[in-house]
Amino acid sequence: MKFSAERINELVRLEDDALVDTHEAAAFLGFKSGTLLWYRNRAPHCSPKFKHVGRRSIRYRMGDLRAFANGDPSGYQVPPTASEG
Repeated sequence: MKFSAERINELVRLEDDALVDTHEAAAFLGFKSGTLLWYRNRAPHCSPKFKHVGRRSIRYRMGDLRAFANGDPSGYQVPPTASEG
């Protein structure tokens, strides 16, 4: 899913507690949504934090995405160990 520059700017302006879906999170980070899916399922130590909302929906908190983008361990689903990063 391709987002316009205007929509990405809207995402950037969201507050830290705002929840976004996988497509929006991927656009914010500059990833493909499939990359986030792969991280969640295959490499949780590389995944930004996410929440299950209901049985099938995944949401990402904007504050966690910002921390992840800045390399802050608090933004990772499973924080890296000292030997990993």
